[in-house]
Amino acid sequence: FPSHDSRQGRNQRELRDEEGLIGGIIARPDAIYTAQEFVGPTDYVSTGFGDVFLAIQMLLKKGVPLSNATVAIELDRIKVLDKIGGATRFAELLQNGKWRQNNPVFRSNLICPLYQLY
Repeated sequence: FPSHDSRQGRNQRELRDEEGLIGGIIARPDAIYTAQEFVGPTDYVSTGFGDVFLAIQMLLKKGVPLSNATVAIELDRIKVLDKIGGATRFAELLQNGKWRQNNPVFRSNLICPLYQLY
């Protein structure tokens, strides 16, 4: 069986990957179309990130135009914004997502193949 330390390291990597994916979706909400082909809200280690993913999917189903603003408003409305760390954390995820989309090293990383589709 894996040691506690190796499981903890794996979970930290998974959280970073999830943060990258959610940050990319927040930075470019239309990326949800591609992402939902590979992952769903229950695939996240962090329930907060899973809730963000679900909220974006629900906006999509309601026909709400996807943008950073509509996502932030919806997350605040359903009390998920606080669950991920508030407006400041949302802004960090947005900034990190934009960086990852523009970083060729990150985009070519096989851990996050969805970014190659942009």
